[in-house]
Amino acid sequence: MNEDALPVWKQQGLKYYRLNCFYKQLFGRSTWKVSVDAGCQCPNWKPLAPTPHSSLLTPHSQTLPTAYSGCIFCDSVAFSPSRRIEAGDIFAQIETGIEQLQKRYKAQQFIAYFQPSTNTYGDLTRLKAMWETAISHPKVVGLIIGTRPDCVGEDVLNALGELAQKKWTSLELGVQSLHDSTLEIINRGHDSACALDAIDRAKRVDKLHVGTHIILGLPGETPEMMNQTADRLAQTPIDAVKIHNIYVARNTVLEQWYKSGQFTPPSRKDYISWAADFIERMPENVVIDRISASVPDPYLVAPDWCSDSSGILLDLEAEFERRGTQQGSRQ
Repeated sequence: MNEDALPVWKQQGLKYYRLNCFYKQLFGRSTWKVSVDAGCQCPNWKPLAPTPHSSLLTPHSQTLPTAYSGCIFCDSVAFSPSRRIEAGDIFAQIETGIEQLQKRYKAQQFIAYFQPSTNTYGDLTRLKAMWETAISHPKVVGLIIGTRPDCVGEDVLNALGELAQKKWTSLELGVQSLHDSTLEIINRGHDSACALDAIDRAKRVDKLHVGTHIILGLPGETPEMMNQTADRLAQTPIDAVKIHNIYVARNTVLEQWYKSGQFTPPSRKDYISWAADFIERMPENVVIDRISASVPDPYLVAPDWCSDSSGILLDLEAEFERRGTQQGSRQ
């Protein structure tokens, strides 16, 4: 095969389509995410209340019962640095984030990442104003909106479609698993049909980039089930996927399960094997946005190994070398 016909990541000798490779290809240089806190909440923490934008609720979210306690693994303070301090206005947050990244990496281009909680849940007029403020910053070249599959009504997608005509815009959907039994165990508050429907509707929006989050090692999931999620996800039109390990954070239901012996986090070796299996099932054009996750030591209960992000990356590379495989090998 002509080398020029190969995907860029293969031309660079990589084993999978890394995010920094995608950003350089898209924006022409290294680009960094600046986390922005819009002060949004999550509908899974309380009953869904009527909003001025009723179409925020998809048909699936209208029929499923909404949980009161949230996902078993979730503590917003542990997950998001911005929830540990008082967040300022959007432009000021971006300025602060850019200053820190410039000092550390000499970065010049940035993506405003609305990361904490559910960033399409709330008053849409207010949300649109914040998104417009973010993309107005002269050093911001793109926008990422993190949310849940049950909070992307047509009015939200229309708003994101308008933004996507102005600057690169990505919608990140917290799918976690495509097994309804797992989603029920983790108290997710939506089913797999909701997630697949949200992906399908979002990809119909012109120029809107669509990413998903998947967690490997969730309670009750076998390696076969995780591979089934990968195979089903590979059949959807997603642009990117974040794959990460389950970990136990403080002040969560999962911490109680862990301490009572009801749940054991995966070993590092098992996780590396599962991640490689998953990536081998992803199409070559799907960006692998992330391969592991953790929280700072004060919030992390277990496992200790998940804090070694650079080591996990090296282990995954070694696993692909050992197998002689790469992304798309099982397509």
